Amino acid sequence: MAYFIGYIFIAFSIFSHAGTYSSTATVHSAYRGSNESAQKAFQRYRQRLAQYGVRQIQEDSPLGKAVPLNMLTFEKAPVYANVAAATQVFAKLRDERFLKDTTHAMLRRSSWLFPDDGCFARAALAIQNIKLWNQPVPAKLFIFGNLTVKTPNSPSGSVSWWYHVVPIVMVGQQPVVFDPAINPTAPMLLKDWIKTMVPDEKAATFSLCHSSSYSPASPCAAESNSSLPALDHQMEYLKMEWQRLLELKRDPANELGNYPPWSRR
Repeated sequence: MAYFIGYIFIAFSIFSHAGTYSSTATVHSAYRGSNESAQKAFQRYRQRLAQYGVRQIQEDSPLGKAVPLNMLTFEKAPVYANVAAATQVFAKLRDERFLKDTTHAMLRRSSWLFPDDGCFARAALAIQNIKLWNQPVPAKLFIFGNLTVKTPNSPSGSVSWWYHVVPIVMVGQQPVVFDPAINPTAPMLLKDWIKTMVPDEKAATFSLCHSSSYSPASPCAAESNSSLPALDHQMEYLKMEWQRLLELKRDPANELGNYPPWSRR
């Protein structure tokens, strides 16, 4: 079943090349309406999977392995030497302009300024870049629940998710996440990161998975090809990011180019 899910993800990538805009990245959507429960958003996800023949979510998936925080173990997360080493990698993955935007004739970063959705693609591309830089490859951390985070990059001042996924490493004995969509200034201690989304860690569940795990129904523990469509999915969210900044009456050419908001802090 895990391999079957992987083949479905490859199919999504093919559909994206064929130009079907709405059925690719949105299959994995983390979006939750402000008045929608995580359970209802999860049911929408199940319905989308069912359209592609996935009727059952496997035990070896981020959803199947989700547990309370106090049951989570971190032995599969790589250890970084110190805070400075983790911060250096974080800054590089945040700032790397590696995505070719032919519409605007510029190279783009991952869609950090469109937090509404697309965490699965951003996290996967961050992992791919860190591998290219020959740095210790983070694990993936999934969080599930009624998640809401305040952000200046949404007209309402916040966005809501039913799940979120980020790279995670250890610095000493502390788990640390890389999430420029929430905090573009530095890596975050796990407990601080959780507090940005839920007031009580007991209101969420978590799974720590292999670096190649892509979305809630992907294989979790074993290496897989589930993240193959990440680049195609990210390109969809780049379009939304540009439009979002226009909606906020900000200058996308500047903020997505040489003058991102964190460069002014």
